[in-house]
Amino acid sequence: MTNTRRPLEIIAADIHALDRDNVFAKGALLAEARESAEHGDWAPWLESEFDLSEDTARNYLAAHRLGEKFRIIRNLPLPKCTI
Repeated sequence: MTNTRRPLEIIAADIHALDRDNVFAKGALLAEARESAEHGDWAPWLESEFDLSEDTARNYLAAHRLGEKFRIIRNLPLPKCTI
């Protein structure tokens, strides 16, 4: 079986390219990165690449899960703090 995980550098570039209010896409990319990160690399990567705390990253991940569960929510004109 081959490893099809994208490198964290590529995922980080995708996150940096996003509109800052796109919480669902950021959450999806952070979920992908968390899955790709080696054990113990997740928190240091977040801090060095984005200056994000794990709590903030968890909020993006929760928004991603919410958007996956209730897809219509992703199209509502809500401020990101509401989500």
